[in-house]
Amino acid sequence: MKKQIMRALSGFALLTVLTASAYAHTGRRLSVHVPFDFVVAGKKLPAGDYSVRRVSKDSATALLIRSEDGRSVATGITTAAPREALRAQLSLRRRGESYFLASVSIPGTAGVREVPPSKGETRRTRELIGQAKAVGGDAADKTVTVTGSVE
Repeated sequence: MKKQIMRALSGFALLTVLTASAYAHTGRRLSVHVPFDFVVAGKKLPAGDYSVRRVSKDSATALLIRSEDGRSVATGITTAAPREALRAQLSLRRRGESYFLASVSIPGTAGVREVPPSKGETRRTRELIGQAKAVGGDAADKTVTVTGSVE
């Protein structure tokens, strides 16, 4: 009876370890240093070192952006871009003094993933256009690219 219980527990433990490692391995991840605060899905993340990966192995659309110290986490929903990921990089849209995640490129994955503008980003863009019209300035969009490495 003891042997059967021990075999069952050993089998359960092995199954648990295998399942956990399958969920932990969600493919390639991008490691990048972002030198300024930025916004993902309405959440402001501080400057620092980040890893970017798919939320699950089966989902190419949801990305997990996590600071290396584990204090800041955001999930972004993406769409497929019609181009191949040639370099490991994040692209961010600059709106005034704010930066918003625009796309993620991880070579060896399904291609470049684009992040649609959030409501907050759209509101900020409208504000900047209004300010530019009032003073006769330019509210041109700017994109900043931060290069990283794939692990």
